Amino acid sequence: MKTRRFVTLGSMIVAVSALLPDGGHASRPVAGLELLGSFDSGAGAAGSEIVEFDARTKSMLVTNGVTNAIDVVSITDPTTPTWLRSVSLSTFGSGVQSVATHNGLGVAAVAGVTVLDPGSAVVFDIATGNVVGSVPTGVLPDSVTWSDDGKHIVIANEGEPRCVTGAERSPTRDPLLAENPEGSITVITVSRGGRSLTAHQLNFHAFDHDAARTALIAAGVRVGTWPGSSVSEDLEPEYATIEGKRAYVTLQENNAIATIDLDRKRVLSIKALGSVDHASAANAMDASDRDLAYRPSTVPVTGLRMPDAIADLKTEFGTFLLTANEGDTRAYFAGIDNLEVSGLECFTDEVRVRSLAGGLDPASYGGAANVTALRDNVNLGRLKVSSVHPSTVVAGKYTSISSFGSRSVSIFTPSGALVWDSGSLFERTVYAQDPSQWLEPAIPAWATAAYDTRSDDKGVEPEAVTVGKSRGRSYAFVGLERAGGVMVLDVTNPATPTLIEWERAAGEVSPEGLTFVEPSDSPTGTALLLVANEISGTTTVFELRR
Repeated sequence: MKTRRFVTLGSMIVAVSALLPDGGHASRPVAGLELLGSFDSGAGAAGSEIVEFDARTKSMLVTNGVTNAIDVVSITDPTTPTWLRSVSLSTFGSGVQSVATHNGLGVAAVAGVTVLDPGSAVVFDIATGNVVGSVPTGVLPDSVTWSDDGKHIVIANEGEPRCVTGAERSPTRDPLLAENPEGSITVITVSRGGRSLTAHQLNFHAFDHDAARTALIAAGVRVGTWPGSSVSEDLEPEYATIEGKRAYVTLQENNAIATIDLDRKRVLSIKALGSVDHASAANAMDASDRDLAYRPSTVPVTGLRMPDAIADLKTEFGTFLLTANEGDTRAYFAGIDNLEVSGLECFTDEVRVRSLAGGLDPASYGGAANVTALRDNVNLGRLKVSSVHPSTVVAGKYTSISSFGSRSVSIFTPSGALVWDSGSLFERTVYAQDPSQWLEPAIPAWATAAYDTRSDDKGVEPEAVTVGKSRGRSYAFVGLERAGGVMVLDVTNPATPTLIEWERAAGEVSPEGLTFVEPSDSPTGTALLLVANEISGTTTVFELRR
């Protein structure tokens, strides 16, 4: 049976690991999370999506997508988070997307009048809620990040297509007619205490010519998937982290990271993130929601990492990038206010293995009998995969298939070398700690369904990631959007992380954003983790205990 394997990155693991002493076997103090308090927006789903912390006012800033505002919540006493005020953003656009803070100021990324129009970055005084300035962004700003030195704000503008056409933006089923704005990155230079904002709109035009496009595809970057699109239109920036004079921006649907030079205001590179090989025991997956069990199997599928959130980690061994490999399909519809118009999709690359046009190639998958077995719903039949690159078709049949997301978190060097991947660790942990819930409905409440219902999609779905240091150790926190809760990892040695725990709090559903509060900034003098839960509309405060 032929399987597609990615050995190049694997060889890099050895090279990087050899540089790190102790191999990760030194004794580690046990640390975990303890629930302190929770803030309920009262708005329900979308009432809490992204959370940041302001050390000056000891408050959380929480995006409220229902009211199109930033809720400012005091955690001077983190056991009783207290709402202080809301900063309305309704005059700046149709919906708040993200928030970041620096030294008493907040900046919110707000979508435009529609999701096809330029958005805004709005800077405000956290203590008063007064807006001190705003500048335009690209189309559909998805995340905002403020540099530690306060000099730069970086916004990832997703620029998603919509199935509308013409001046009236009438619905269309033809992707060649659909409106497809360019993905872009806004770099804002900040001075005079946030009152002087200079916006620079960075595009990807340098990658539009044929040679650059061909090189990106050959390297594994998913461009050319939307019919008739340029590279600039196909790239969709998702999330940014800033380390020194560089910003690293995930291009989720493209399975890549863009590196940005903040001083020169230019895109330096786009690098593919590769896949995990589910034919390997380390990446075994339960691919079916119809097998009535947790049944991790080695299967001939590669999982595209396609990260959402990204974080940078500084250690004695150097700087590393952590990615939460959620995965995302390219399925677009006619709504221009972020609401789906049922039945009006004009393009999707998502298809179940059982429904692949032409089917699997017997020569590539061990013969006709094996193909029949793989297409069974209890095996791969229900798994959602991409119908386009990097899935491959020869003579009308699929010779390789790739699914969305790797169900893992990865650690890379800034140059793109893979250091570590969690593989099937998260799904194994969820089942081991909550086996009855794999099938029984109750949690997660957002779906009134069992964990196994996500096996054919993206599994536990790592969505959010943040890092922090406490008592001489480095930790990574990974939010699982579908399974719920947070995975806590000791990443002091980035080559050999250790899982500390999977922590959940009752009633806190679907973590979307995480923020770590350093002990020196914390109102308690101890490290805190703030978790914004999208479906329950709540924001949780945890203490990192030893």
